[in-house]
Amino acid sequence: MNANNANARKKYMLFACLSLLLVLFAAGCAQQAPPSSSTSAVSGAQASAVATTAPATPDDAQVIHISVYGYGYDPPIAYAKPNTKTKLIFDAKELTGCNQQIQIPSLGVFSDLKKGENVIEFTTGPSGSVIDYACGMNMLKGKIVVS
Repeated sequence: MNANNANARKKYMLFACLSLLLVLFAAGCAQQAPPSSSTSAVSGAQASAVATTAPATPDDAQVIHISVYGYGYDPPIAYAKPNTKTKLIFDAKELTGCNQQIQIPSLGVFSDLKKGENVIEFTTGPSGSVIDYACGMNMLKGKIVVS
């Protein structure tokens, strides 16, 4: 085997290994069904709407709880009242390479998550506005609908 063939083979093996690593990493970040899929997505969204409409803190801020899993956010869509102080709590149950960061561009939030509760405070906008959020790689997504 000459030197050119050996170098080409090394480059091919390196490319194959990097491609495999990329596929495995993406598979770890891919969305999948929740472990207990006995409830529908509609009932989860309705439950979050009920939970987010009543003030739950002494300062009359509404509270939105979102659980963070390897497959995404639960609920993926939450509802909030307009023009109201809000505590957004991301409860990180499972952290992977993909979901260790949260980005909420409209609020200027680009933050690392720690296991457990991570609180972001802000005031919602007018009715009809939507606050989009995603993981650091923009693969796992969710939103808060202000209505």
